[in-house]
Amino acid sequence: MTAVLSLTSASSNLLYYFEEVWSAGFAPYNGNGAFDNPTSTTHSNFGAGNATDYGVVLEGSPLDYAQGGLAGTSDLDTMEFGNGYSYNTASGSSLTGVDLSIDLGGAAPTAIFNQAIYSLTHGGALEGATFFGQSFSGLYDYFAEVGTEQIGTSGDNELYSFEGNDVLTGGAGVDYFFFDLNGAGLLDTAFSVIGDDTIADFNYAAGEGIVIGLNNAAYDTYAEIIAATSNTASGAVIDLGSYGSITLTGVTVANLSASNFEFV
Repeated sequence: MTAVLSLTSASSNLLYYFEEVWSAGFAPYNGNGAFDNPTSTTHSNFGAGNATDYGVVLEGSPLDYAQGGLAGTSDLDTMEFGNGYSYNTASGSSLTGVDLSIDLGGAAPTAIFNQAIYSLTHGGALEGATFFGQSFSGLYDYFAEVGTEQIGTSGDNELYSFEGNDVLTGGAGVDYFFFDLNGAGLLDTAFSVIGDDTIADFNYAAGEGIVIGLNNAAYDTYAEIIAATSNTASGAVIDLGSYGSITLTGVTVANLSASNFEFV
């Protein structure tokens, strides 16, 4: 199931929120997290964080824990990132302020998801980390595995392509869409592809921007991007070769101008 990310004003710059706000506020926590009713093996709530600080909460029915992570019989419902984390054994984990809600669609956990949870709860490592001499995946790897749908706010947003197939909807305001293998300088490790992505509501007339950084001289000017763009029934499609593609729904090549693109 695709992970559906619903942004708020706090997370409207998605990657900045993950890297510079949530992870920075969560970093002191280095534990395995906690389930509701810890004496049981079947749960509906799991979370991690420091009291009154940033945390993450996972809901599902059930969340079946087995050695090494959640069992395949688990149901991944929603994951929330935010502040004001608290925990008690009766009701489990909660947040007083939800900055970002992710609908996981009732999917079963994968090996990558279980590693991502472990990485998250040990220092807020969103990009994964090394544990026991083994490289563990991070949440971004899970996004690459299942793809994302990102839904912006009524204000200005900055949405980011991960390595999977992403559908980006900015909403109202003037939005920027980043297809940058270096994550606009916010990543310790770089992406390798952008996948086949879609911008569902690109408003070229409002001055919305597409930011491209592929570390490839073949796609680092407006002329080169337009040469790689064609009209289809779905909209204008920017074909980036082995890196993937960007479909601009309801847009034609003639609608676009150099002012809609930045290159980093």
